[in-house]
Amino acid sequence: MPVTRALNLIHFSNQERRFLPHLLTAFPRLIFAGMNVFKFGGASVSTAERISNVAEILKRYKGEKLLVIVSAMGKTTNALEKVAEAFFENKRSEALELFAAVKDSHNDVSTQLMGAPLPQLAEFYTEIEWLLHDKPVQSFDYYYDQ
Repeated sequence: MPVTRALNLIHFSNQERRFLPHLLTAFPRLIFAGMNVFKFGGASVSTAERISNVAEILKRYKGEKLLVIVSAMGKTTNALEKVAEAFFENKRSEALELFAAVKDSHNDVSTQLMGAPLPQLAEFYTEIEWLLHDKPVQSFDYYYDQ
């Protein structure tokens, strides 16, 4: 299923995300002139079926200018906050277990949509797991923003 082709997502870095609200407030007509803007919250992308529904919605606008904003999959932000809290409290095993649940959930959805977990996610998972094996050396806010 070509879900990834249907979802023309725009990725923003943390720094860009912080600046985006100011940009949108200052220049909304310039940025959105002739553009369809979609924002899908976590519940709308919480399952493979719901992600497929998002893809179907976006397919209706094929060839048009789109700005698509997608939240983290349902409850992912809360789950990652718990990972960060456990990590910062030096609860390595708990942090790794909590992250494994997030990882499994995302791999399950990816498998349902694409037939296998996305290979790009493996590198991302590894990077986080390496971090979780260390001890915090920065502030909680630093890790939270990562």
